[in-house]
Amino acid sequence: AYLEVPSKFFVTITPAEAVAGKNLLIESDAPIATIPESVEIDKNGIAIVNFTGELPGEANLSFRIEGAIFEAPASILSVTVMPDPSAEPTASVASDSQVLVGSTIELSSETEGAQIWYTVDGSDPTTSETRTLYSAPIVISNETTIMAYTVAEGYLDSETATFHYSVPTAPSPTTSIESGATLKKGTEIELISSISNAVIRYTTDGTNPATSESSHIYDSPIVMENDMTITAIVAAEGYLDSEAA
Repeated sequence: AYLEVPSKFFVTITPAEAVAGKNLLIESDAPIATIPESVEIDKNGIAIVNFTGELPGEANLSFRIEGAIFEAPASILSVTVMPDPSAEPTASVASDSQVLVGSTIELSSETEGAQIWYTVDGSDPTTSETRTLYSAPIVISNETTIMAYTVAEGYLDSETATFHYSVPTAPSPTTSIESGATLKKGTEIELISSISNAVIRYTTDGTNPATSESSHIYDSPIVMENDMTITAIVAAEGYLDSEAA
């Protein structure tokens, strides 16, 4: 087995029934004071070897089982040496939350010194060319899926965590008079938004107020002079623009 500074590793021995309850004896070709000389093997044939300090470089370990008798070569030790994975990233806002446009999401890991790599386009952050090393809160501007994992020296890479966030769309504006009504010249039509401090943009020539050069910001009732089609949208801080009404 080959070992590089983990905090614990697992040794699996088969057949389990032949070694359960016995001690796994550990020897090293380098001085490693923090690794125990023996560990009891559990009923599944697994010995968990913990240590608290850092290893001085690298070491090759050898194992033998105290008092075990094997009758066939098939019962030779099968050794797996693995460090712990680093802690998965967590997010400051719970996944599947609805957040306002412009909100920020912070990522963190309980593993000290861990780097967090993430994507916001649905691609795998372990392999994607669009992945980014986390260094500042992520700004949410539309519906977003953050996928992230951690990398830390002395640990296996963490599993990938996924966080999904939606953002609200402003409700479309309404009018004080029902669409399609026949009105007298001079009648005033009010545009209304259910969001306080929202901005309503409108046109009266059938063009899209989001892009039209003839759009106006609504600030007073619209006076009916002749046949007209009012098209309006709502823009509000923290919301995507509404659908045109």
